[in-house]
Amino acid sequence: MEKGKVTVKQRTQTGKGAARRLRSEGLVPGVCYGATMKEPMPVIVNVKELKASLDPIKRTNSVLEVSIEGENSQTVTAMVRDFQIDHIRQEVTHVDFVAVDTNKHLVTTVPVETSGKAKGTTLGGVLKLAAKEVKISVKPLEIPNKFVIDITNLDIGEAIKVGDIDLPEGVSLVTSPHQSLILCEASRASAAVATEAAAAAAAAG
Repeated sequence: MEKGKVTVKQRTQTGKGAARRLRSEGLVPGVCYGATMKEPMPVIVNVKELKASLDPIKRTNSVLEVSIEGENSQTVTAMVRDFQIDHIRQEVTHVDFVAVDTNKHLVTTVPVETSGKAKGTTLGGVLKLAAKEVKISVKPLEIPNKFVIDITNLDIGEAIKVGDIDLPEGVSLVTSPHQSLILCEASRASAAVATEAAAAAAAAG
């Protein structure tokens, strides 16, 4: 996996007034911190450039080479830990970067998608996605884009659990392997028909 690249500037001014001035210029305040840094460093971020540096599939699981310009200039390997959003304007207002060691495992979440058509749905079952993502432990540059689960053989009353995921080498689960991911449940109509059939069989017996 290749690293994205983004340049930010060391931030010396703080407070709401300084943040407003930055946003008027298309910039936002941020901070970079983590195990490979001596102390947290306030930074100025160009949100448009940051978004362009992110892998379009991995998004915040992207690993970035962040060049910090300023008095304490340095380059760190980091990931976006958090975006703060103005929900009225739908604009990013603050960015947190966390510096990472690419040789050490970290904990992150990866989305889950399904492929195929569950056998149970052709018999009146209803597919239910119990979780949209799972938490894993992995080295930053080995984070999977997603987990694709084949549901073709999933029948009514059956479930696929987190532990059924075929994990790549070097990836381990943090989410419980016993947690259900995908279920195929009987619809109300098919359940009612099954109940009536059972009742009729009992009466005939």
